Amino acid sequence: MQAYTFWIMGGLAFLALVSAVALARRSNLIRDTGTFNGPEGAHRTYSLSRAQMLLWTFNVLLAFLLIWLKRGQFNQVLSDGSLALLGISTGTAFGGSMIDKNQPPVEGQDKVGPSKGFWRDILSDANGINLHRFQLVLWTVALSVVFWTMTLKILSSPQAAVALPDFDSKLLILMGISGGAYLGLKIHE
Repeated sequence: MQAYTFWIMGGLAFLALVSAVALARRSNLIRDTGTFNGPEGAHRTYSLSRAQMLLWTFNVLLAFLLIWLKRGQFNQVLSDGSLALLGISTGTAFGGSMIDKNQPPVEGQDKVGPSKGFWRDILSDANGINLHRFQLVLWTVALSVVFWTMTLKILSSPQAAVALPDFDSKLLILMGISGGAYLGLKIHE
């Protein structure tokens, strides 16, 4: 593959990422669902589980495209660990959505409040910052850093396997436990 093709496609992937971030900020793409009658121009709160799902979708998609463009191979690029992380984040988003949908409304209150900013929204509920949300954010960020460190190593080493980074089953279980704790405690928010 020609170097200019790699940089052009990498640039397009970067533009897609920037577009997704802009869309997430200006729309309900990663915002909580439910009744919202906030002030004019206000947005709903950001959803931690939806943000995590978008992050892992882009992590895997961008790494897949970069490895394919750099190495010219796409069969067998996806790893079990990358698919498991997509599954865990999708399951967490689905569970969070179901919990939100099935919570009974409180008389005279919206289910979703106006956004107080991305970090504050994903780390807190009506009672403030919560440990289970903080834990899920920490492990998501930690595994994202490891994922990209490993991906860049794969891209820079001609001897490296042509596949997305794979994670030990213990790390995947840890991510599942963190997502499960978030969902279990979200029921009481």
